[in-house]
Amino acid sequence: MKLSKIKIIAIAIFLLINAVLIGAYIINNKSSRSVRAEVMAEVGEILAAKNISVTADKFPIIPSNLPTYMSINAFGSKETIAAHLLGSDNFMSEPNRFLNDDASVVINGGHFIYRPLKLDEDDLKSLGKPQNFWAKRRAKAEIKAASLWSGKTKFMSSQKDKDSEQAIFKLYEVLGDYPVVDSGLVVWAGASESKEIADRTLITRIDGYNWLNTTYKKIPDSQARLKTLAEILIDCANSHNANNPLVITNIEFGYIAGERVPDIIEKELDIGIKISYDGGAFCLSAIK
Repeated sequence: MKLSKIKIIAIAIFLLINAVLIGAYIINNKSSRSVRAEVMAEVGEILAAKNISVTADKFPIIPSNLPTYMSINAFGSKETIAAHLLGSDNFMSEPNRFLNDDASVVINGGHFIYRPLKLDEDDLKSLGKPQNFWAKRRAKAEIKAASLWSGKTKFMSSQKDKDSEQAIFKLYEVLGDYPVVDSGLVVWAGASESKEIADRTLITRIDGYNWLNTTYKKIPDSQARLKTLAEILIDCANSHNANNPLVITNIEFGYIAGERVPDIIEKELDIGIKISYDGGAFCLSAIK
């Protein structure tokens, strides 16, 4: 009997301690959210004073520190990029354009646009929902065939183009939990008349932004101390000319590759945010 009473008392104490800890967590969490909201409201006033408004509906949470990485380009020249995308080094070339009988590639720095030449986009049909699965598989196969896929490549989003109704897939390279925000692939896919659903999807275009088939190496024992989002946005306000209105439509946090033209083979990545607005985007460092 005495042993049973001791067990009951011990369980009651255990439950009481847990209730206190949970209550403290909820209070602290609400308090931190309240402080964060107040800080962001003050930042909003600072931005408004510099003619900056924010329509983004999500704000990234920035950790206090992150490991740093080196990027190493596999493509050391425009010709190397073209050979991978066109499937061979047998092609005709102009200053920034390379082509063979099947496709063309336009290359400008670390950016490229790949297009099949024998494809009449006017004959393409809209991709229905059942075909999106096959379109995604075809996109991945095409990227791998061109040696553009790495173990860190991930599909980040998909949407349908309003005009052509083609599927558009966006891909990033992800280091740990965070993408390289200024580097990406955009793959366009349409539908053909084929009776087999697996053969109906056709890749009509691949855009590479700052994408040079890069490999990444974590710098040993490295940790970069990071600013808060509020601090970065205040930096943005301080450097902005108030005579030019700026509407921020999206804010992404992650690693920043910077300009990676083919002849820059190795460099250390920055860490920060990518601010998108109507007509473009720019990056700001978060490293203290």
